Amino acid sequence: MTRTGKNLLSDDPSNYISGYIDASGNEVLSTGSLYTFSNGYIPVNPSEKYTVSAEMTQKGTSNYAISIAFYKADKSFIERPIAWGPSHITGRISGTVTSPADAKYCRVNIWKSSVGKDFQLERGAVMTDYEPYQGNTYNITFPDSAGTVYGGTLDVVNK
Repeated sequence: MTRTGKNLLSDDPSNYISGYIDASGNEVLSTGSLYTFSNGYIPVNPSEKYTVSAEMTQKGTSNYAISIAFYKADKSFIERPIAWGPSHITGRISGTVTSPADAKYCRVNIWKSSVGKDFQLERGAVMTDYEPYQGNTYNITFPDSAGTVYGGTLDVVNK
């Protein structure tokens, strides 16, 4: 089980891949890229507004600085509906998008130099003050054989 605060994005640069996810959902890998994208799939709710924001410190020539790609439950690509920028600004930028009706996950493209600099993805349509990612993983132990859980029967235990 993983618990997070309001910020759904890790600040750890090791959680990002050098390159970007293009508008067709292809991973374009490049060690020399100015972009990086989240290597994990971030759970989202269907048809819900999400706001992404970051402190931009990289001046570039691209048309955008942040974008979100959405995926179905089987992690097949749905769309990358919008990008925010432009990337040639310095300061805090944000954008809000509604996840598709069949979305279960997202991944985020960002300027490499902005990872770890007030980079935040949160539920809702309003950018709020930055909060560091607080994700933690907890192991929960269930009985090895069928047992009572919330008044019901435990049918399967995955080890």
